[in-house]
Amino acid sequence: MSTRTLPGLASACSSNIVRARLAEIDSETKALQARLAVLARERRPIADALRGIVYPGVVDLPPEITAEIFLHYVVYGEIGGTDPKTIGWTPLSSCSPLVLASTCRTWREIALSLPSIWSNVNIVAQGNAVGSAEKLLERWFPRASSHPLTVSFHRGDNSLLKSLIPVLPRLQSFMCWVPVQTPFPDDLFRGCLPSLRSLSISSDSQDGADATNALVAFADAPQLREVCLSQFPLLSIQLPWEQLTQLALDTVYIDECLVVLRQTIALETLSVAQISEPDEFPVMADIRLAYLHTLTVFSPQYPRHLLSHLILPVLTHIEFPLPAPDIFAPEARSARTCFTSLVERSACALRSIKFVEPSVTATIACLRTAGPTVSTIHLEDVDWTVHGLTDLLHALRDDSESGFVPQLTSLSLTPFRSAVEVPYAELAEVLALRAGKLDTFELVLGPTRFSFEDPPPSVNDLDDALYRLRELEARGMKLNIRSVQKLSEKVDCIAVAHPRWK
Repeated sequence: MSTRTLPGLASACSSNIVRARLAEIDSETKALQARLAVLARERRPIADALRGIVYPGVVDLPPEITAEIFLHYVVYGEIGGTDPKTIGWTPLSSCSPLVLASTCRTWREIALSLPSIWSNVNIVAQGNAVGSAEKLLERWFPRASSHPLTVSFHRGDNSLLKSLIPVLPRLQSFMCWVPVQTPFPDDLFRGCLPSLRSLSISSDSQDGADATNALVAFADAPQLREVCLSQFPLLSIQLPWEQLTQLALDTVYIDECLVVLRQTIALETLSVAQISEPDEFPVMADIRLAYLHTLTVFSPQYPRHLLSHLILPVLTHIEFPLPAPDIFAPEARSARTCFTSLVERSACALRSIKFVEPSVTATIACLRTAGPTVSTIHLEDVDWTVHGLTDLLHALRDDSESGFVPQLTSLSLTPFRSAVEVPYAELAEVLALRAGKLDTFELVLGPTRFSFEDPPPSVNDLDDALYRLRELEARGMKLNIRSVQKLSEKVDCIAVAHPRWK
């Protein structure tokens, strides 16, 4: 250090002070260098060990394996929101192809080489985001190449429908929210849907009088086979009803429903929910649907007038709510009668039955009515005590020779809403008796009740029953008996099987 650069220091301090400070600096430097040497020696083996670790190379997977993973990962693309800065990145877009294409260059190349993952898109953009959504769709659809398209347009801006014009010939499935008070751009769609096979229309109307604009956009769709209409006035839409094979109706009026069903001469599957029916309904001619093999009734408010007008000669599968009669639910009183009347009037040969929220008395009675052809029974959302389960087992045991579902091959009781003490000995006896044809049995129990009406079975009864169940399983019967374990830290359920039963 030159004193000429520090004139004040030379005049104020002696040379001894300067030398002392220099010595301190040198000493600190040596200590730090020694510490660095120690760290360097410690670092060397750690770095060698780290280089020896082999990481699972997701990026290094063969492209065909990565592509297969992508095909299972992507559900649909989401283009939604009101903010143009976040268009395409909604909370529902975590399984979007945009996520894959934005991860790295390798993944982007693979994602862009898979047209199918770009073929399903949900559009919900509104407000300021419409412009950004239009630009994104211009790039999105070409990535699907010539793959058939599935498009969902839920409460989006109608101006975005113009983006579909170039791809309408490839549109195979279309779901759309159509407010009845807003004109739909029929001219964009009509006559331009040669590949449309599935259509779902939902709206905000529960009154046919609210519809001020007839919807004719889908009247000319030669391949249309599957239609779902929810809260949309049926008489305000023109469809090729006579060619439909699958129809789902939700929150519609019975008079409109009957008008439509008279035209669906090729219908094979019908689902109905929330059919609005008056207490009194005029007598009308029955509707015979000669090809309908599957009927699903979701409505807790029973569509008895609708069902009383149907004749379904080839009906093989039915899903039906069968609640116990209740003073607060008078429609349940007609459930059993309605089912019985439908089956007898149709003279059909049922093969598969699913009863939802069934009462045990109605279940047994309806199974007797269903006839000897039933092979599959599924009871869902069961809320029986041990007595109800015992009644069903007794019917299956005592009446097997007298025609009570003699062709039964599969029986499922899942889930029980709450746990019930299972009479395992009687269960094993019934399964053994039916083992000649019955090959699948499933029982799933819910969480434990606060108390039980009956004591649990004895250990000896349980051991004997489990021994018999194991024998049946060894002979090929598929058994699944389990409970919903640990719903939370404070809610558990009883063991529905012996600890040794697996």
